[in-house]
Amino acid sequence: MHRNDSNFPLHLNGTSYFNTECMKCPKGFFSMNSSATQPCQRHTNCTVLGLKQVLQGDAFQDNVCKPCHNRDALSLECSDPPIKKEIALCDQAVFKFIARQKLTSEQLRILMESLPGKKMNTRHLERAEGTSADHVQTFHLLKQWKIVNVHVDTVKGLMHGLKEANIRNVYKKLLRRLRINRA
Repeated sequence: MHRNDSNFPLHLNGTSYFNTECMKCPKGFFSMNSSATQPCQRHTNCTVLGLKQVLQGDAFQDNVCKPCHNRDALSLECSDPPIKKEIALCDQAVFKFIARQKLTSEQLRILMESLPGKKMNTRHLERAEGTSADHVQTFHLLKQWKIVNVHVDTVKGLMHGLKEANIRNVYKKLLRRLRINRA
C-alpha cells in the first residue's frame, strides 16, 4: 500500500484526529512497503529492456524479467518458447499453507535464502512486516521462487528450506499435513 504521485490520489492525508490512509497501488504500479510519502512505482517494461517477462507483477511487487536467448531476426522481439507460468494446484496449496503460518520477515528472508536453486530478492521484507499483506507476499515470493526454479521439486525444496532455516514448527506442521494427505 502506497501513495502515488498526483496522477493517482492513493492516500487520504492525515489530520490531528485521523492517520493518513494508504490505498492499494493501481494496476501497472507496485510498492513493496507502506508509505504515505513515497509514490507507487511503475512495473518494469521487460520488452523495452530487451528482456522477457516471466512473472506478472502486482500491487506489491514488480514484474520479473529474464534475458531473452532467441530473437526474431526482423522484429528483434524475443522468440524464446513461452515459460510455463501456471503453478500446480498442489504447489499452490503448499505455498498457501506456509503463508498462513505467519512467518516473521526475518524467518521468510532466511527461508528464501535456504531454498535450493536461484535465490530471490528479499531486501524489501523488513519493511513489509506487520502489514495485512504478509501472507500474500509470502505466497507470491514462494510462487516466484518456483517459477524461477521450475525444475526443483517443490515439496522437497520447501521441506529442505524450512529445515535449513530452522523453522521447525512450520516444518513439523507441513510434514503432518503431507502425511495426512497421503493416507
